[in-house]
Amino acid sequence: MTFLTLTNDRTGLDGFPAEFTLVAHDDLGDPLAVDGRGVVHVFAHGHGDWSHKFQAFASVNAMQRYVACQSRLEIAHDMDLESLQQRKLELEAFSKEMKGSNYARQQISETVSAVRDRIADLRFAASKRGRSIAERHAVGTLCEQALRAAGAPEGWMVRLHVDKPKALCIVGTFAPPWDEARVVEVLRPVAGNYELLCFKRP
Repeated sequence: MTFLTLTNDRTGLDGFPAEFTLVAHDDLGDPLAVDGRGVVHVFAHGHGDWSHKFQAFASVNAMQRYVACQSRLEIAHDMDLESLQQRKLELEAFSKEMKGSNYARQQISETVSAVRDRIADLRFAASKRGRSIAERHAVGTLCEQALRAAGAPEGWMVRLHVDKPKALCIVGTFAPPWDEARVVEVLRPVAGNYELLCFKRP
């Protein structure tokens, strides 16, 4: 998302249309200005002139309301499921209030989409399959650490098997002294009951 800063500073805006009153800019450098009807437009920079614009807000008041609430569009990485669900509802309600304010509705829509993805990820992580995948990832990491600790050369990978939830794939060179028997011997105590499938790297 981009943040708006309220300002009427025209520095660096040579040739900007005099009939528009500058009211803000975003952190991409695009200025926002209000026309004689009170409608706020955003002007895309970088085209060599100021002809590329579109309606951003229905009014200056709508823009100011958006600026006051734009920090709510920042989603912390550690937000829990309940907080994400609440934020989604708040943003959807705020979007409905921003009718005629395309800039706000686009920014809010992008954030809501990201929140939906985060909610889906957390729900999956809490599911039985999600917990199983997380456990196998953790065991695979421990297996790789065990190989390094035992003196195996670099480049070994231990990954989840796509079709077998109780299996781990060991990918490496399998060259003496680190043949299949030696690798499995090292990993068996770490892998527990997981089936170990060996795949030789080309």
